[in-house]
Amino acid sequence: MPNRNKHLMFDDILREKGVIGGTEGRVIHDRMDKNVKYFLKDHREIDWWHCEKGIREFVKNLSNSGFGIRQDKATDYIRIGLGHICLDYMASKLKDENGGTYTGLDWDYVMKRTWNYYRKKGYHKCYFKYS
Repeated sequence: MPNRNKHLMFDDILREKGVIGGTEGRVIHDRMDKNVKYFLKDHREIDWWHCEKGIREFVKNLSNSGFGIRQDKATDYIRIGLGHICLDYMASKLKDENGGTYTGLDWDYVMKRTWNYYRKKGYHKCYFKYS
């Protein structure tokens, strides 16, 4: 699993590409990684908060709990969370191709592959809609 700094680097790419505004993504990354010590390496597959529905529910709960999140910030949170999922997936895939280790991975390459995967999934166009 990529460390926090790698996720924040991908957030920077999303900002540079105009996918998100100036929103800080730590709250989303914290929620998504909260149970990693409990689920260990399987957290991506079995942690409810580590999927699109879980991210959307978390953002909806934030907006309903008095935090006053506007539409654009809620959308940024969704896009950041989906980026988190994509980076975890791509880094894991490339790690396995690299002999099962993150050491020695070319993170510029990982970020480019993750961006392409993110775009292919259409996540750069998704948004949060209040219901």
